[in-house]
Amino acid sequence: EWSEESFQTPPNQAKVQTWYHWVNGHISIDAINKDLESMKEVGLGGFALFNASEGTPIGNVAYYSDEWWQAFIHTKKEAKRLGLEMGIMNGPGWSASGGPWNTPENAMQEVVWTEKQINGPVKFNGKLSIPKPALGLQRDMKLDTVVNLRYYMHREYVRGYFNDIALLAFPTPKGELNGNPYHINGWWEKAGYSKMARYIPDMREVPKEELIDLDEIIDLTDKLDKDGNLQWDVPEGNWTILRLGYQPTGRSNHPAPFGGKGLEVNKMSAAAVDIHWKESVMKMVEAGEENEGKAISYVLIDSYEAGHQNWTKGFESEFENNSGYNMLHYLPAIAGRVVGSTNITEKFLWDYRKAVSDLINENYYKRFQTLAHQNDLSFAAEGYGNFGNTDDFSTGKYIDIPANEFWATRGNSHGGITKLASS
Repeated sequence: EWSEESFQTPPNQAKVQTWYHWVNGHISIDAINKDLESMKEVGLGGFALFNASEGTPIGNVAYYSDEWWQAFIHTKKEAKRLGLEMGIMNGPGWSASGGPWNTPENAMQEVVWTEKQINGPVKFNGKLSIPKPALGLQRDMKLDTVVNLRYYMHREYVRGYFNDIALLAFPTPKGELNGNPYHINGWWEKAGYSKMARYIPDMREVPKEELIDLDEIIDLTDKLDKDGNLQWDVPEGNWTILRLGYQPTGRSNHPAPFGGKGLEVNKMSAAAVDIHWKESVMKMVEAGEENEGKAISYVLIDSYEAGHQNWTKGFESEFENNSGYNMLHYLPAIAGRVVGSTNITEKFLWDYRKAVSDLINENYYKRFQTLAHQNDLSFAAEGYGNFGNTDDFSTGKYIDIPANEFWATRGNSHGGITKLASS
């Protein structure tokens, strides 16, 4: 409740606060004391604690080591003693929600595929290939200590992590036989592999021989064994076999301190988000003596720079619940094909993007807010980004403290998201 007195002596939530970065393990109790006392002295209301690196040489305290926890608990005590409001970034780095505890099953997933063209009639008996993985985390291994050993033990497992979605066959469109296939305009963004800056529908009338007819698609999923072998009596004509699956996108949290590097959590899965919360946020909330968790007021998701994802386990059912129809025969559209017509393909991809966005909002932003409230915390987030799959405006209803960034040295380049957050 606001009063004349609260204007004379503003509470912490009305004061200027700061982001407080621990930079790549350069941490000491003495420095923490000086930092927090300086914040109090100049009239700041509090801080949000980050652990980042940004090209800084490795310091003396590894993330999540005993020394790190001692420093973190000390910070909580000092914040309470000085009357400073304390918030925490939900994990190491400043984007977005990752760490060594996130296994490949709980990482961000994307649709991938391989294809094979066959001329029938013929009895096909062979092994179908799977895509090469997109993971590139191995380059960071030399920077990490034994704290990250558990994650790097998964390296070979990550390389082979692939799950089938469906195996489909269809008569090969004429253009594909000539090496000049028809793709829906802007299909990469429309299928959720990149943020769409502007939606421009493909209005072309595509010749029938360049389309994939929905009624001519054959579902071969049941004929594919666990090792990727297929036996199929191929009908007469030219056929394309499309093996669709999903695997981790390979995105990791950044710029993470040494010991804190790991996979970004699957933002379409509440179960995966719950594991990340338990291994990261709750450990920070509960660290220290009894009731010390009350030192923390809010949890934060910084600007979204974790890239795309467009699949999760069980997404087929979620899509059908969301959109009211089965997506199986429309799946070639995710690989850029024109299915039925450009109009039909555009409508499916619209439903597909909406289902992806809705799941991220529901299972990431809303789930974070729910978990925060269950633990007497507020939830702050920069619910936008040039790299994600969400409808940015719709994330706001799940954020207690909408935030954004702007750069004084770059003119008004972030003016739009300032208005978005304030709205």
